[in-house]
Amino acid sequence: MNKRQSVLETFYRGALCVYIFVLVLIMYTGTNDPTIHIKDLLTTWAALCLAGSYLLITWVARIPLRRPPIFRTVLLGLIGLLFVSSLFSEFQAISLLETGRFFALFALYWLASQVFRNTDQVARFFAVFCIAVFIAALYAVVQAIGIDPFPWKDTTSDTYTNLPATYGNPNYAAHALILAVIMVIGLYRMGLRWTPWLLPLLAFHLYSTDQRAGWIALAGALTLVGVGWLFLRRPKRPVLMVTATLILFTLLGAGVVGGAMYWTQARTGHAFPLDLSLLLRYQSYVSATNMLLDAPLLGHGPAVYGLAYAPYWTPFEQDWFAQEIRMNGHVHNDLIELGIDGGLAAAGLYLCTLLLGICYGLLLVARGTTPDQRRLGFVFAAFFTAFAIDGLFGFNLRVPVTAALFFLMLGLLDGIWAEDAPQPAQQGRWKKHALRLAFLGALLLATRQETKAFAGEYYFYAGMKAHSDGRLTEARASYEKAEESAPWNWHAPRRIGMTFLDEEKPDESRPHFERSLKKNPYYLLARLPMARASLMMAQEALRGGADGAQAARGYLEEARSHARFLLEASPRFPAADELLGRVESIAAIIERDFTPGSEKGAQQVHWVAAREHLHRAIDNGSEHASILYRMLMRVELGLGNQAGAEQAILRAVQTAQGDENKSWALFMNLARKTENFDPMRDALYRRIDDLQRQGQKEGASDDNKSGLAITFDWLATVQSEGYHDIASALDAHQGAVASAPLRPGAWSRFASFAIEHEKMPALERAITTSCEALESEGYSPLPQVDAVRAVLANGVAQLDQASRVLLASVRSHSPTNSLSTKDTFGWAVQILLDHYRDAEAADNAPCESALNLGIASAGIQEFGVANGLFQAAFDCLTDERKAIVAVHWADTMIRTGRGPKALALLEQAAQESPEHFDTRWAIARTLAQLGRPSEAREHYDALLALEDIAPDAKTRLQTERDALPQQ
Repeated sequence: MNKRQSVLETFYRGALCVYIFVLVLIMYTGTNDPTIHIKDLLTTWAALCLAGSYLLITWVARIPLRRPPIFRTVLLGLIGLLFVSSLFSEFQAISLLETGRFFALFALYWLASQVFRNTDQVARFFAVFCIAVFIAALYAVVQAIGIDPFPWKDTTSDTYTNLPATYGNPNYAAHALILAVIMVIGLYRMGLRWTPWLLPLLAFHLYSTDQRAGWIALAGALTLVGVGWLFLRRPKRPVLMVTATLILFTLLGAGVVGGAMYWTQARTGHAFPLDLSLLLRYQSYVSATNMLLDAPLLGHGPAVYGLAYAPYWTPFEQDWFAQEIRMNGHVHNDLIELGIDGGLAAAGLYLCTLLLGICYGLLLVARGTTPDQRRLGFVFAAFFTAFAIDGLFGFNLRVPVTAALFFLMLGLLDGIWAEDAPQPAQQGRWKKHALRLAFLGALLLATRQETKAFAGEYYFYAGMKAHSDGRLTEARASYEKAEESAPWNWHAPRRIGMTFLDEEKPDESRPHFERSLKKNPYYLLARLPMARASLMMAQEALRGGADGAQAARGYLEEARSHARFLLEASPRFPAADELLGRVESIAAIIERDFTPGSEKGAQQVHWVAAREHLHRAIDNGSEHASILYRMLMRVELGLGNQAGAEQAILRAVQTAQGDENKSWALFMNLARKTENFDPMRDALYRRIDDLQRQGQKEGASDDNKSGLAITFDWLATVQSEGYHDIASALDAHQGAVASAPLRPGAWSRFASFAIEHEKMPALERAITTSCEALESEGYSPLPQVDAVRAVLANGVAQLDQASRVLLASVRSHSPTNSLSTKDTFGWAVQILLDHYRDAEAADNAPCESALNLGIASAGIQEFGVANGLFQAAFDCLTDERKAIVAVHWADTMIRTGRGPKALALLEQAAQESPEHFDTRWAIARTLAQLGRPSEAREHYDALLALEDIAPDAKTRLQTERDALPQQ
């Protein structure tokens, strides 16, 4: 080897060390998985840039290439099988992408086999990898104690908590850690005395991952080393001794496994551990094996398992999906998954690769000419043993870090053996050139596809963030880019469809769901919203009356077919039964209301089916039990079963989670319809007793107090409307405000009742008692309640302050609140207004109260009352507040169609207070509303020319001026 070749190989050895170091540590938060997509991209680009450039340089410089003696043929055979399987796969694009990833790894293997020649070079590579893993483990500790130096936006999501460190999942970390532990021990034996300092942190991180298979793999690797040490210290017949080593190791392994099974059987009654995680893996082995045996020759295509294994689910997996709404991405067994990818032959080639790695590692021990070579042989044998054992319980061949390390280790071992192996005769020039060009072309294609896949993940994640923020148009644009970048992506069209569903546009969502299902017919999470969209279309069609009934039937059949597909995959999937319950309910309504001459029996078929599906959905653990019971009530009414309807709505109340009002409202409608209030009253009493007992036992939480207030409110309605029992209704209202004194609706309903039934003294006593109780506990009463209490206690002397407090609350009321401004504050405004009228009659009415109550009355849409109060305030105020009255009064006049009078009022106020900014602004705005833009523009220009205007006010002025029509 000449100097030029030596320098070239040194450079590429360094480049491979840099690659593996960066691969372990690299993260990128611009995709949904910060540690996987970027590592896949790095690997393919590293393969192209390093292996591709090395091939070109050696080609141009006429540097001879080495032919790897061990793994080249078997790896090419494996990748060839995966490629053929991809061509025949139902999911060809994604399978070719995965095959391209394996080819990129093969390219890195080939490069390593060319540039690594001796133990020192390999040891330096090991050291770099171990240092990178140590840094990652250190970062895992930093994450665990909460001082992460990286500015993660969310440290509570699964994306962050599952990293851990830089791997993306605790199991992924464990796969790398066990290999690093083996290398650290090997490096120490080869003379690197600092490496044991890495072991405590690596072992602690491995322990923290809770991964059991890793420890088993380590134990197996160390056992092989122990057996090999016995047989291979000075072998005269190395091949025979290696064979004996493997036989004894296999027998020991079988004995240990059998003994563990016997011990577990004796201790637990089962030969295997049976926690939920392991049960799921055992079941996945069954379904995956069935999937493999269904296509034993060519398999289903690489990366297909996670897409298409639903038809092979065991009953356990069906139930697991129904509960978790998740699907496995991989078999937790590399051998079985490779069989699914490329058939039994592919699994056999992978097993052959592992056995070759172990055997040649042991042969290196037996034939090594130096102690370091023999120790390195043990490292290789232990590495491939651990990888094989760990792969029986995981999928480390699919994890970027361990997959890359595996192929590089194959290359390192081939490089060591190729050093002394005889080189074959050079191939013909045309064949040599053709192979090089094919190799480079395949690398270019693999890199292009991986780059497109990464771009798709980038845009998809951008769409997810926009979607979660409610920016649906932006989300759709990102999802469309994701699908354009990666046309095989079935997630993107589903997400586009979901944005249209969020906008209640089912007709526009359906084509996207259909496209998602065309790309992946087994994508259950697309069938669910597709069925919902069809259901919404059926409901929309029925709004057209009998003319839309036929179209509605077609949409219902579509929804029914998708829901049944879901039930075939997972018979205990509650969402599918819920959908079918809705479908059959609407079908019954179509028969009843839109099908002339339909017999009752035809309706009942659908009602009965709806009842069955709704009960199944509830029994299977639906999260929407209260909603389903409300639906069930309507179904029972459709069947003429009043008792069943009452029972269903009662269960809706009992299972309600924050939506009690909806259930009680339906119960009330049922009571009115049947003129039988007894069931609802009895249910209300029982509910109150249950909540009170719960509060005494567990403490009165906010939910408990809110539930009591709602129940008391409905009891008051039932007592008043159903039984005309005013005294009991009054007691119920008092119970509502006593239970939840900070619930505005309870006070509003109590006040309306008290005003209607002349029970104001009871309301006043409740207000005083409630405020005193809250203040004694360190709480502040609701401002409207406190304002009324102040006036009740001190009369007109507190009217100005009370009206000021009330006005501030009216102004700050959010329009998104469930109660309107009038429903929240109207009763308090009325009470303060009554006191103002009393003071007015005594010629003692305060002017500021008139202004405050006038603005508050306008805020609750009582414009007639507001006009009178503004008139009174305008007549009695003499300072700048008169201009304030004019501004608010003018606004009320405009809202009641008296624009010219509003303008005259404002002009009068401007003459009296020419410097009052708000009056001048109100004049400009009023002129614009009266259709006099040129005059309005003059006023806006004058205001904008003023100095010392607040920036936000100036911006609003400019916006209003720019909106004026041009003449």
